[in-house]
Amino acid sequence: MKPWILPIVVAALLTGCSKVTVKNYNELSVGMNRDKVEDILGSPNNCGDAVLKAQSCQWKDGKKTITVQFLGDTVAVYSRQGF
Repeated sequence: MKPWILPIVVAALLTGCSKVTVKNYNELSVGMNRDKVEDILGSPNNCGDAVLKAQSCQWKDGKKTITVQFLGDTVAVYSRQGF
């Protein structure tokens, strides 16, 4: 194998792994259940404490962030930053 191929393959794999994309963000919708959100985005990087059945979770990739506010297990509001 040529020595320059490995860095290219590694870079392609790393950039292709993130689910924090505009395409995936556009698949979200108000009323969607948490399981469907996690099917699209994967596990969140962090979630705040649930207060009165409301919880905010974030998915991050570098400066890109998708934030989803859940009421129970249902999407109430979602937003993105850094795209």
